[in-house]
Amino acid sequence: MEKPRIIVIGIDGGTWNTIKPLAEKGDLPTFKKLMSSGAFGTLMSTVPCRSGTAIMAFYTGKNLCKLGALDFPSFDCDVMNYKAIREKGPAIWEILGKHDLKSAILNLLTTHPPSPLNGVMLSGFSVSEKDEYTYPKEFKEKVRGFHSQRETFLKLISGKQTMENENELFNLYLRSVQNRYRIIKDVIKDKTFDFLVFWIDESDAVQHDFWGQENYLLTFFQEIDKNLNDIVENNPDSNIVIFSDHGFDAVPIYEFYPKSWLKKEGYLHLKGGAIQQWLIQIINSFIIKIPGIYRYKFIGFFNTIKCLIKGKNKKEDQPFKVERSWRLKKTQTESRVIGIDWSKTVAVNYDFWGIKILRENLERDYEEVREEIMEKMRQLKDKNGEKIIKYVWRREEIFSGGDVQKFPDIAYLPASKFLPTGFLPFSITKKRRAAPGVRVTPGGHMIIREGIFLAAGPDIKNLGGIGELNVLDLAPTILTMFKIEIPGDMDGRVLKEIMYER
Repeated sequence: MEKPRIIVIGIDGGTWNTIKPLAEKGDLPTFKKLMSSGAFGTLMSTVPCRSGTAIMAFYTGKNLCKLGALDFPSFDCDVMNYKAIREKGPAIWEILGKHDLKSAILNLLTTHPPSPLNGVMLSGFSVSEKDEYTYPKEFKEKVRGFHSQRETFLKLISGKQTMENENELFNLYLRSVQNRYRIIKDVIKDKTFDFLVFWIDESDAVQHDFWGQENYLLTFFQEIDKNLNDIVENNPDSNIVIFSDHGFDAVPIYEFYPKSWLKKEGYLHLKGGAIQQWLIQIINSFIIKIPGIYRYKFIGFFNTIKCLIKGKNKKEDQPFKVERSWRLKKTQTESRVIGIDWSKTVAVNYDFWGIKILRENLERDYEEVREEIMEKMRQLKDKNGEKIIKYVWRREEIFSGGDVQKFPDIAYLPASKFLPTGFLPFSITKKRRAAPGVRVTPGGHMIIREGIFLAAGPDIKNLGGIGELNVLDLAPTILTMFKIEIPGDMDGRVLKEIMYER
């Protein structure tokens, strides 16, 4: 029996909210053709719904607890390092390699530095042309120039918040897509590769910067559609799988302050008397008046200084004793409001997606307290009567295996209008502020799980819309298409309904 060939195209931040209407109007004919001849659905991302965590879930089929990854790892003061997490794989291509199947992994986030495999790898994300970004090293000659526009982008990005350089910035993204596809299209056509992954990361940046501007989004996705057509036409016997790591939407217009809410409900306590507690919240109330762009530059400045100081204190502050390389330093800074009384606090937020319960301080049954907090979150509304929280889960509903105790007891995602932050002002919500004269980035995805899935090809049934599925389902489904036994510790389910029996 002839073995299948699978080409996976990743579209960072791809959302049906943008792609489907354009495809239905005929503006994206290749997407329309694949949707009408294959199967498509809403791909639910990880919690948190960030690129790094979702992509690792894609190529390992494991939930984040088994990978030991609560979030993005830190930049380690220089480069974002996924190596420790990645080693907990194995990745799809490593399993395929053990069965003499050859892979080409192109620009996939979390793959830098590149690792050995049966095939080739061009690592992506935060990589410059001067870096060693390929395996084997000689493969760089074939793809030289793939990361050549990074320096130009970095020079422009420092001023991207201004309103004068919109066209320049968009054209840079567009040229990058064109240049990168020109460089790697011959690799995709190479039939000696059984499994290929090509990640398009410019789509995330374009939607961040041009969300709501249909002319820009149309032009950009038409370029992707054109490249996709070239892939389909030149690989008629291949199965095409398209997916995204998360969705996209307009940026939230309100900030939500979980610490303030937890304090109001009596779960979080501050040190000192009334005056000291009042001062803590006054300071936080002042900080949230600073526009976000300046607020995080301020935090970033202190993180940079911290990175320059040698012999830094390795001790993690209570209550989160998590490996330093697994969390963004911005997250660490926001999570630690000075003045929290850890001896009395029962619950505190973890970043924008979790609540940690401090069992040692409980005076009631743990499950009773957890359910009480969850129910209050489900009912929580702002002063206009809008629900603040969209999803609430017990930890064990979405995480299993590994050191599950490191993970928040409650996971949640807010409604799309609300962005949780780690500050502790008097108010529970507040409208977000923009800096005068600064172009606000209109698109975001930190709380948008709903991505895309689309598959078509000789082994895929023509089913049309198939509803909701999970990013964890991709790895076991791909292995099943290759007739390879699925490792017992994979969490996703096989999408048997979309495949013909071989």
